[in-house]
Amino acid sequence: MNITAKITAICLMMINSATAQVQLKSVAQLNDAMKNDPKPVLFLLSAEWCSYCHLQKRKLKEFFESPTKQFYYVEFNIESKNQVDFNNKNYSYKPNGIQTGIHEFAIFLSGSNEGVSCPSWVLMDHNYNFIFRHAGVLSSREMTEMMQLLKHYEYLKY
Repeated sequence: MNITAKITAICLMMINSATAQVQLKSVAQLNDAMKNDPKPVLFLLSAEWCSYCHLQKRKLKEFFESPTKQFYYVEFNIESKNQVDFNNKNYSYKPNGIQTGIHEFAIFLSGSNEGVSCPSWVLMDHNYNFIFRHAGVLSSREMTEMMQLLKHYEYLKY
């Protein structure tokens, strides 16, 4: 397994240890939570029209079985028109046509000025340093492999 596959596996294995007890966070909730209890953050960048994003969200539910306090999970709509304040910086929606556009925060997270793929996965550490980015769908096998790898990674424990 190459390093990209391993990191992808780690990212999705965090999902395996999540549960309904771990509530989905908004970016605003994340800012407050990180002040009180800093930990890694997993972002899923998606859009309402993206059928692959909906597929990935359904797949995630299969892995929300065991309780965890290892990380935060945030789903972010790349076409959100709401202002986002993250890590002391403001991000906003930028129209790029008639009733189309993309949010600056999605561009920031994706690391690409070329556009944002849906779905996209982003993992940041507790200091908001990027650990991993993956654009595209993760298969069930990739999710399972990631869950197995995550069990052996100590960097997420504080």
